[in-house]
Amino acid sequence: MNIKTIVKVMNFHALLRVDRAHRDADQYQMLEREVARMIDIIQNNRNFILDKWTLTAKEDAPRLRIYIGSDLGFCGAANASVNSMLDEEIPENTVITIGKKVRKRELVDLSIQREEFEARYDEIEAILADGVRHRRYSGIDLCYDHYYNMTHIEPVKKTVFPIELERDELETYTEDFSVEGSDINTMMEDLIITYLNYEVKTAAVNAYASENILRQNATNESLKRVEEMEEEARWEERKSRNEKAARSVIDSYIKMKYRAR
Repeated sequence: MNIKTIVKVMNFHALLRVDRAHRDADQYQMLEREVARMIDIIQNNRNFILDKWTLTAKEDAPRLRIYIGSDLGFCGAANASVNSMLDEEIPENTVITIGKKVRKRELVDLSIQREEFEARYDEIEAILADGVRHRRYSGIDLCYDHYYNMTHIEPVKKTVFPIELERDELETYTEDFSVEGSDINTMMEDLIITYLNYEVKTAAVNAYASENILRQNATNESLKRVEEMEEEARWEERKSRNEKAARSVIDSYIKMKYRAR
C-alpha cells in the first residue's frame, strides 16, 4: 500500500467523522450559553447573596484544570496547543488530562484516553463533586481547542467555575426569587456540579469536532502534496525521456555526419 492510498483512507475516515462531529458541536453551542446564563442568574440572585446561599470559590486554594486532547495524531496543531498550555502548569493545581496525545507528566493527577471518556467519566465527576462540596479549588478551567465553526478553531483556557459571563454594563439581575426549604446549600452544590459536568462534556464534543476538522484539513493538504510530488516525479520522468531522446537524435546526427565524410 503506497503513501497516497494510506492518506486517502485517513481522509475518508476524517470526512466520515467530521460531519457528525461538527453537527453535534453546533447543537451543543446552541445550549451552552443559555445553560451558563441560567446558572449565573441562580448564583447571582440577590436574595441568595443576602442569605449567603451562593456557592463561592476558596480564593487561596489551587485550581482544577482539565486538558482535552485526542488519542490520534495527524490533526495539525490540536494536541500541540493543549500540550503548550500544559507546559505552563504549576504543581499546586489538580490536573486531569484526556487523550493519549496529551503528554503525561508528574503534575497529572488523572489521565484517561479519549476513547475511555464515557466509560471513565465517573472518575472526573467524582473529582468535580468533591471539589465543589468541599471548596477545594479557587477555580475550575477547561483547556482545549474550541470549535466555533468549520473555519474557526482556537485553543482556549475557559473558566467554568466561578462563573464569569461577559455581560453588558447596563445589564442587571431582575430575576430575584426566594426558595423555601432547609437544604438550599446542597441544592446549589448539586446544580453547580450538574452544570460543570455539562460544561466538561460540551468541551469534549468541541475538542472532538476541532480534532476531526483539523485532521481533515491535514489529510487534504497531504493529498495535495502527494499529488504535487507525483506530478513532479512525472515531470522529471518526461524530462529524462526527452533528454534521452534528444541525446539519441544528436548521436544519430553526429554518426551520420561522420559517415558522410
